[in-house]
Amino acid sequence: MIKFSVVTSTALILFPVLSSCSDATPKETSSVTPPALIEINEVLPGTMFATFEPTLGYAPMQTAAKSACGSEAICKVIIFPPNTVLPSQFPMTDREVSQQIGNYTLNRNTGADELLVNCATVTGAPKGACAATE
Repeated sequence: MIKFSVVTSTALILFPVLSSCSDATPKETSSVTPPALIEINEVLPGTMFATFEPTLGYAPMQTAAKSACGSEAICKVIIFPPNTVLPSQFPMTDREVSQQIGNYTLNRNTGADELLVNCATVTGAPKGACAATE
């Protein structure tokens, strides 16, 4: 802090002035963490129900689902919008099926890596990735 003084006829008045200079070393810019699945309910090894914010887009959803699969050779992630009560078992009810916004399949044995989505809900989805809707 730098202080300036002003002398008046009767008193000395000090005015503190904050300086924008700092002795602190600049912080490194951290990389942005990619979007992740919000909630995950694993029902079987490599099979899970999860929530994801669809406005983040298709590519981040696929990346998040693949990341959630970890090192599983075969993995299935059924994705719902946030604030959805996730199913806890198969078979899903008709209501649960109608609420899903994405269905991700990873099979490292065959090379399959596919995300089908509700294109009316998920932004940026390529035409070939749109799941059939009623």
